[in-house]
Formats: sequence, C-alpha cells, structure tokens
Amino acid sequence: MSAAADDVAAPPPGVALATRTGRWLLAIAVLGSALAQLEATVVNVALPSIGTDLGAGVSGLQWVLNAYLLALASLVLL
Repeated sequence: MSAAADDVAAPPPGVALATRTGRWLLAIAVLGSALAQLEATVVNVALPSIGTDLGAGVSGLQWVLNAYLLALASLVLL
C-alpha cells in the first residue's frame, strides 16, 4: 500500500456530533445564539423608554442602538 492510500482511509479531524464533546459544543452554540436573540429583543423593547428618558427622537435612538450593537459586536469578536 502506498502512503496516499493510508491518508484517504484516515478519518477527517474535527468533532463528531455523536460524541459527548460534539453535543456540548452544539448546546453551547445554541445557547449563545439564543442569548444574542434575547438581548436584541430586550433592547428593542426598551427603546421607547430610553427615548422618553433621554428626550431623543428617531435619530437619537438610532445612535443608541448603534452604540449598543457596536459594543455587543466587539464582545462577540473576543
């Protein structure tokens, strides 16, 4: 047998879903995605109250939302 045939027979590197590590990895990814969705919902629900408290119009609320999303995106990159 040649070395090339041995390389083809080797399993690919990575994490299989059937393993315990794979299931934990999937669970963590799903929970992280759900947390990001929940945070986006909370901010959007709070926007009217933020606008009232700050006396901000639509453009002011856009700045607030952009600042929040910028901070969240920088933390996601970490």
